Amino acid sequence: MSASRFLVTRWDLRRSIAISFAAAISIALSWATASATVVREVPIERMAQDADAIVLGRVERTGVRMRVIDGRWVPFTVSEIRVLDALAGATRGELIEVVEYGGIDPRTQRETRIAGSPRYRAGERVLLFLERVGAAGFRTYGMALGCFRVVPSDRSDGRQRVRRALGAVGLASWAAGSMQVDEGGAAEMPLEEFVAFVRSVLEQSAALDEPGSATDGRASEGAR
Repeated sequence: MSASRFLVTRWDLRRSIAISFAAAISIALSWATASATVVREVPIERMAQDADAIVLGRVERTGVRMRVIDGRWVPFTVSEIRVLDALAGATRGELIEVVEYGGIDPRTQRETRIAGSPRYRAGERVLLFLERVGAAGFRTYGMALGCFRVVPSDRSDGRQRVRRALGAVGLASWAAGSMQVDEGGAAEMPLEEFVAFVRSVLEQSAALDEPGSATDGRASEGAR
């Protein structure tokens, strides 16, 4: 996996702001491969800036909530996440709901899923990029690509790592005028370094948005 696809071989955070990590937006292309939901590849820097919330949390419980859509009952899986660390858009200690389309209908036991939609398990720790839906809930930004699972290290350094398992998600990119689809796989990096990278992106973005910054000045000139 290349350095531009989340797993970098040198963990130099002074350089990492220039590295284009892979993520996905939740707008699927108009077609899919036989085994994957295909989403457009975008930098994780953009994902961090666009997300309504970014949290490190623990899954407390999951369940199914039924809703009526176009006259029929549709299952949605609701996961309650306890925020252990809030990078943006949330408060440490609060309990938030992450709602994803699909689940097992308790009446018929029939399962409905979208390939590439994340599934959460009670007790696991996750680092999530989220977008708000409604007044009280969120959904994962970029389908499974907005979900990073915290896993124990199997290396001698003993450091916890975050792993993004693409599973049934294919990443679409363009080269030489043609579209390439990478069916993905698992990639990981140390948790603290990934958190530091995301924080640095948010800090730089906030600095550029401050009144008097270079971008703010250019925007003001354009308005005149």
